[in-house]
Amino acid sequence: MSLSKKISIAIVVLFIGLAVALKVVFTNKAKERVDQFISSTGIEKDRVSYDVMVDFFGTPHIKDIVIKNPTTNQEVKIDEFVLLDFDDKHKTPWYINLKINGIHLDRSMFKYDYRLQSMFDTLKKDEIVANISFNYSFDEKNKQLDIKDISYGVDDLGKFYIKTNIYNINSLDELFRLILFGGKNLKFGASSIGYKDYGLANIILSFNAKQQGLSLKRFKENTLKEIDTQIDLAQKQGKMYELKLLNGFKKFINDPKSFEISISPKSPVSSSDFRYITDIEKILKQLNLSIIVN
Repeated sequence: MSLSKKISIAIVVLFIGLAVALKVVFTNKAKERVDQFISSTGIEKDRVSYDVMVDFFGTPHIKDIVIKNPTTNQEVKIDEFVLLDFDDKHKTPWYINLKINGIHLDRSMFKYDYRLQSMFDTLKKDEIVANISFNYSFDEKNKQLDIKDISYGVDDLGKFYIKTNIYNINSLDELFRLILFGGKNLKFGASSIGYKDYGLANIILSFNAKQQGLSLKRFKENTLKEIDTQIDLAQKQGKMYELKLLNGFKKFINDPKSFEISISPKSPVSSSDFRYITDIEKILKQLNLSIIVN
């Protein structure tokens, strides 16, 4: 074997050894961060089990999570928890970016809850699998909370998401107190709420149609006629922002795929800014509302 080949093999072996060593180090550090994060949620260690792996980029993936309910002995199983970023320096984290994939919720877990049992009946499912994303950052200097994404979705049904900027926040602990007491001092900047449909919309429409003894097609036709009446009235009254909402709603009912309602006020607004405004059109105009459907 030539010297150059020996050197090449030695370099490859060294690289592999270094990669394995680094992965062990990253995995151990990831486990420490994961344990710290789990502890911050208030879940007792003896109630949860999981495995931790680290991908090529050093991102910890928590796999095969099982959370036990000490009262009922029931288990909630979660396929994967991806902790992309997490502030471990503050009691209430100033930034978090995480994804929870595959939360298995079986109807047997809610056997004493009539409403949830009815929901499973309507959905014609014995289990739903949910997914959650949570991504925010807090800027103490500017007293601003940037919620980049909070989403909740269910496989084969749909996903809701929210994005917003909240101002006038001295601390995250204060934010939770302000929300509990109405949040009058909070101001909101550019924000949006959206929904992507994977089948839930027609399930709900079909359920309402059945309640009225109608086919889905006939129920949609009746609903669209009612919306058209409201559109005509809004046109006569010159309510352009209300028209945006009604036309968007009509488009979604006709072909439910997705919608996003956004506001982009010139400056952050609070609920108190609209205290003496009774005209909904003026409020929508001040918020600079827009809607995108499908």
